[in-house]
Amino acid sequence: MEPQAEAQSLKSEPLPVSEKEKTIPTQIHTLDIHISLLKENLAHLQAQIADSETDRRILIAKAKEYHITTDSNYKIIEIPLYPKKHVDVELLRTKYEDKYTLIIANKRAQLRDKIESETQKLLDMITQADLKAVVKDKAALAMLIPEPKEPSGFEVNVVRR
Repeated sequence: MEPQAEAQSLKSEPLPVSEKEKTIPTQIHTLDIHISLLKENLAHLQAQIADSETDRRILIAKAKEYHITTDSNYKIIEIPLYPKKHVDVELLRTKYEDKYTLIIANKRAQLRDKIESETQKLLDMITQADLKAVVKDKAALAMLIPEPKEPSGFEVNVVRR
């Protein structure tokens, strides 16, 4: 049978619904409970991580204070961390003045473009908070902030019958 003909036959005669598919709302409710439990577990795990990191810092401080850096299984070593590299702007300005002026010109152009886009956004989009800070009249606010006529989407909730 051709794929198009098979699709047409499925539209006119849909497949029978299995017993498991008849309990889809219950399955969704079960998943909702599972999701909320996982979120609670995540919060507990994050708290445990924070506590463990605090305990680690305390133990490191004690090890340094008592000069205990080795035991039969492990050794504490300090690995130096260096700050990120930064451009020596004064050296760039004095030795490579042409490159410095080019970089500054590029940065100024970027800032100009950013200011222009922010200004355009400001003209096109005013937040409700900005409007409410200036306009106190409730009738004017109701006219300027109309109620939405159509929903932007739907949230699916499963409720007990």
